[in-house]
Amino acid sequence: MVAVCGSDSAEGAVRPGFPDLHVGALRPAERAGGGRQPAARRAGVLRYAELRWRPGWADWQLEWRAQSKLYVDDRNTQAAPGYGLVNLAVARSFGAGRAAARAFVRVNNVFDKGYVGSVIVNEANGRYYEPAPGRAWLAGLDLRSRWRSCRRLRLLQCLLRRPLRGGHEAR
Repeated sequence: MVAVCGSDSAEGAVRPGFPDLHVGALRPAERAGGGRQPAARRAGVLRYAELRWRPGWADWQLEWRAQSKLYVDDRNTQAAPGYGLVNLAVARSFGAGRAAARAFVRVNNVFDKGYVGSVIVNEANGRYYEPAPGRAWLAGLDLRSRWRSCRRLRLLQCLLRRPLRGGHEAR
């Protein structure tokens, strides 16, 4: 089962054994005088696809992102070349009582591809391009406590030792 541009599960959570696929593209915006606005978010076509699935013990995520060439000057004579990237992530959630934890590992730019990460629009000396970092690793642990909102509000109010704005106080 594959869902395109949406999720079959509540709150975007991945159901065990069911892959979840998201795909899309952002199109360029044209200027009034013709040509594309340099380095604007929609000045180049950005395509992406994301596949998430849970084969059993963890949530896996595979992303592909592609950017078309990106113009760097008002005359549209210089452009940063397009690129495509693959990212991979895996996460495992744990819970005990009101406490919850999520451990994750993510690798951006899996194939260590060199590409232009940012541009300086209309740079006077022609140095428009700034390189992006190569492969990047990220590992982390999210810790959460599941408190009821009224208890959280009272705790926050006690810590601040002052009433909430608007005269409303927790009872």
